[in-house]
Amino acid sequence: MQVVEAEEYLKRLRKRDAVIARTTAVLVRDCLKVLKTGQRAMVLGKKIGDTIAVIVTRIEEMRIAKGGKRLLHDDLSNFLDLLEAYRIKQQQIIEDTRKKDVELAIDELRDKVETARAFYAAYIARCVDPGERCVNDPKCEFSRTAEDFKRYIRGLFTEDETGNMIQFMTAHRSKGLEFERVYIIDTDLFPHPLAKSDKQKIQEDNLMYVAITRAIQQLTFIGAPFSCLRLPGDELEDYAHDLVAQHCAKALRSRSTCTRLNCSTPRRTTGASI
Repeated sequence: MQVVEAEEYLKRLRKRDAVIARTTAVLVRDCLKVLKTGQRAMVLGKKIGDTIAVIVTRIEEMRIAKGGKRLLHDDLSNFLDLLEAYRIKQQQIIEDTRKKDVELAIDELRDKVETARAFYAAYIARCVDPGERCVNDPKCEFSRTAEDFKRYIRGLFTEDETGNMIQFMTAHRSKGLEFERVYIIDTDLFPHPLAKSDKQKIQEDNLMYVAITRAIQQLTFIGAPFSCLRLPGDELEDYAHDLVAQHCAKALRSRSTCTRLNCSTPRRTTGASI
């Protein structure tokens, strides 16, 4: 295992590499960056794309009054303002109706909204300046309309787990898959800081186990390892937290992944593997 800085990992990505994160917005952001380098990349999970496209539809449906003129401008120029209004309304609904896990539900809403923001920024930039477009962009007309925007969103997602491309995915979506090289980003969300109950903490432990056992040859943490792995300065610590040790022991019993990986505490490095 190794740790590399955020600005380095995008340069290292190659076909069939996997990038895993806890949330969708950061996956979309980095996937769009990779497309601009000329490489082919997609995000696993068509349902995620459908969910974000539905947000656009809900904003299309906003009216000044019942049956009145719609609020969204034809050129989408006020989309971000309406997106924020949508977020506020949905958060209020969550606070008024949810009986438990309210903070986690609000965080999931925030992730969806930030994903829509990332898509909007990329889409509008390509509509305004054709020079921003690249050959592997999601297929659309860049006509700056709501329908075309939704095609752009859906086009970044796939269910093809064997495609000859860089694949971005949430830790949940990565279950059951294996890749030669895996990069884990936004590691400060493993475990999720809003996971409070014992049940939630167990679920987070299981999710970390899933994430660290997807790699066959090389596992790379971006920026920092999971907080349960101790990395004082640049020195290699002689032991890992009990949590990771337990996960690796479990993996050794059930599969060979951790034997192939050297699941010990990672060293911060500029690229050399341990």
